[in-house]
Amino acid sequence: VLESREGDYAAARRCFGRALDADNFNVAAVTAWTQMEEELGNLRDARMIFERALKQFTNMSDDKIALYRSYELMEQRAGNDKASQNVFQRSIRESMSTGPVSDVILPDEPNLVVQPKLDPPPDLKTVLKKTTSNEVEVVRWRSASDSMNSEVWLTREGSIEGRVPPSVMKKKRQQQQQQKDQKDQN
Repeated sequence: VLESREGDYAAARRCFGRALDADNFNVAAVTAWTQMEEELGNLRDARMIFERALKQFTNMSDDKIALYRSYELMEQRAGNDKASQNVFQRSIRESMSTGPVSDVILPDEPNLVVQPKLDPPPDLKTVLKKTTSNEVEVVRWRSASDSMNSEVWLTREGSIEGRVPPSVMKKKRQQQQQQKDQKDQN
């Protein structure tokens, strides 16, 4: 990190590489390295670092969730909403499956898609017989920050919906409007 602050990015990359050689699960090193690459405009390199780090974790853990979230936020900051959603969806699918999910479409390489092999979901008719509603909540996330609260629902038609609280959507629209206003001023 010191090398990065000093502007010696080659030395910083060597240090980050050595840190990860010593500990493949060093989330702090991964996030610091990807942040440096993002600030330098090297999003492709940052994505590759995230992807390599995510493969090190075989099961979902707090560290892996933190990596997914950092990856998602990087894509969001870069204005890559589809890529951000893709990363979020991967993290959701992986948290609901028994193993890692690899389904990534990189903006730089739109023809590259790796499809996951997932266990089949439980029988929809059996799940929906247990409710009188047209939908079933599958999973809900809560965090200390309101920005991460979300829900995933399964409808009778078999589609999966992600629900985001209105306050979060309002904040997102305000941020988008501010970005648009800044671009218009320039």
